[in-house]
Amino acid sequence: MTYAPRKLLDAREYIIAKYGVPANAVGIVGGPDHQGGYHCGADRTVNNDYSVVESDRDRKGLTDAAAALDIGTFSKKVGSRTINLRKFSVWLVKQCRAGTADTKDIREVIYTENGSTVKRWDRLGIRSGGDDSHLWHTHISYFRDSEKRDKTALFKRYLEGDVSAKDVWNGYFIDKIDQDSGSSPRMRPESYLAWNHEYAKQQLAQGREILANQTAMMAAIKGAKPEEIQTAVRTELDRAAETDRTERATERTELVSPIADAILRLDDSLDRSKVEEAIRKGLEQTS
Repeated sequence: MTYAPRKLLDAREYIIAKYGVPANAVGIVGGPDHQGGYHCGADRTVNNDYSVVESDRDRKGLTDAAAALDIGTFSKKVGSRTINLRKFSVWLVKQCRAGTADTKDIREVIYTENGSTVKRWDRLGIRSGGDDSHLWHTHISYFRDSEKRDKTALFKRYLEGDVSAKDVWNGYFIDKIDQDSGSSPRMRPESYLAWNHEYAKQQLAQGREILANQTAMMAAIKGAKPEEIQTAVRTELDRAAETDRTERATERTELVSPIADAILRLDDSLDRSKVEEAIRKGLEQTS
C-alpha cells in the first residue's frame, strides 16, 4: 500500500510549521482514485508509468513509497523579505538548473512564475507543461532511489536566505584610500578591487624597474657575470611578486568584516557566516 516516507513527512512538517502553509495544502500521497505518477508507490503505478520507466533511478528505487510533494500557496514575512509560493518556485528551479547538492534528487518541478502559465523543469529533459492545478500549487517529484535521503535542507536554505556575491556587490560601496584619484571617491567592491589591483600593478612595475636597474648597476660595479646579474634580478622580481600576492590576500581578508557589517545593518535577518562566505567568494573572483 502506498505510504508517505519519513523524509518527505519531515519536509512536509517543516513547510507547514515554518512557511505557514495549511496542512491540507501540503500533500505527498495521491488520493484514493489517483493512479500512476510520483504520488503513488509500486502498488498504484500504471503500465509504462513515466515515474518508473524513464529513469534507472526510479526503476531501481521503486517501493510502495510515494516520491512527490505538493506545496500550496502561501505568503510570509521573513526578516526584511516576503516569501511566497511563486518566488520559492522560481528560486527552486534556478537551484535545480545550477545543480546544487540539495537538489540532486529532484526529478521535476511543475509550477507557475506568473500565475497564468504552467511550466515544468525536468532534469531528464523529457517532459514539459502541466495541468492548471499547478497555478495554485507547486509539484516536486523526487527520484525514487532517494526515499531515505533528507528532503528538508533545501527548504531550510531558502527560508534562511542565500546571500550571493552579486547581492553584496549591488548593495555596498567602499571609500577609496586615495579619494583624489579617479572620477569618484567611492566605488563598488568589484570596481574598487579592479582599480586597486591595477594601481598596485603599476607601483610594482615601477619598483621592479628600479630594482632591476639598481641590481644591474651594482653587479656591474662588482664585476659580476651577466648570468649572475640575470639570476639576481629574477630572484628579486620573484620576491617582489610574492610579496604583492601576500599583500593582496591580506587586503581581501581585511575587507570581509566591514562589508559584512554594512550589509547586516541593512538586513539583520541574514546569517553573518553566509554573508562573509559570499563576500570571500566575491573577492576571490575579482582578484
